[in-house]
Amino acid sequence: MKISSKLIDSYLNDTCTAHERELLHEWFNSFENDDEPLSYLSATQQEELNRRMLHKIDENILSREISSQKKPKRFNYIGIGMAATLFMVLGSFLFRTEKPAVSKKINLPTASELVMVRNPSKIMKRQLLPDGTSIWLKPNSKITYAKNIAASKFREVTLSGEAFFDVKRDTLHPFIIKTGHINTKVLGTSFNIKAYDGADQAEVSVITGKVLVYLDKRLKDKGTSEVYLLPNQKAVYSKTTTDLHKENDRTLRIWEKDTFTFNDTPLSEVVNILEQHFKVKIEIENTEVRKYTLKADFNKQNLPDILELLSKSMDLNYEISDKQVRINENK
Repeated sequence: MKISSKLIDSYLNDTCTAHERELLHEWFNSFENDDEPLSYLSATQQEELNRRMLHKIDENILSREISSQKKPKRFNYIGIGMAATLFMVLGSFLFRTEKPAVSKKINLPTASELVMVRNPSKIMKRQLLPDGTSIWLKPNSKITYAKNIAASKFREVTLSGEAFFDVKRDTLHPFIIKTGHINTKVLGTSFNIKAYDGADQAEVSVITGKVLVYLDKRLKDKGTSEVYLLPNQKAVYSKTTTDLHKENDRTLRIWEKDTFTFNDTPLSEVVNILEQHFKVKIEIENTEVRKYTLKADFNKQNLPDILELLSKSMDLNYEISDKQVRINENK
């Protein structure tokens, strides 16, 4: 779907029609990396557009909750008197009864209904959630989520440490990551969160899509309470000052997806191509492994995905730390 810059201007100036407004809402919920209509907007205008659109999403969720509540039943009764064989209408009366509203209980998952995944190793571990979301869990990190997360109204995950999320898109069930001080809310996107328990600073960096980062409700009265992020932006939060702000960020190149084709290419050449594209240093310690040849098509894959496929097809193992990758032969 294509949206003109003129329509976005009309929307921000409150001069568009109701039909145009609905078209814009539909467009906002569907695009991932289409920055073309946004490129001419100022940072303030982009912020306002995101604020309005995400507010609309929250309104839709609330509207569905209200409309799904059971309407009170109404019962009509007519009383008729009868004498001998003659039926005489003595009167009629109408009873209208309404069932009292019952407060809705929110049942939190019990310990037996939760799944906890830890990564005590020195390499990243990939976890696939029931809803199709992929999570790359960094060393010394853990996540917790409900077993029935795919059927939950809000897909919630608690994170301690650092992880990269590639969230399965579902506009009806927002995905929320809680880290103690800040929460991250998305519909379908990819981003990295760094929030270690002992660290003063937490970061959320976006690769694709749109992300809302907001403070825990206990901290909302202290400074900026929320920021909206687009690709190549990150939110930074300080536990000491409770400051939340956003910055430009292009440091997470390894998570950007691209397409590569190799036709009996020596692994040493494959490594050179991947190094240049993802801006990382890749080391292969075994000289014999460097002579392996690769014939493969990688369609829209990031570097960890490619390394995972290489490790399985060539019986290799790998480690990723910051901007360095080590590849070894399995022993």
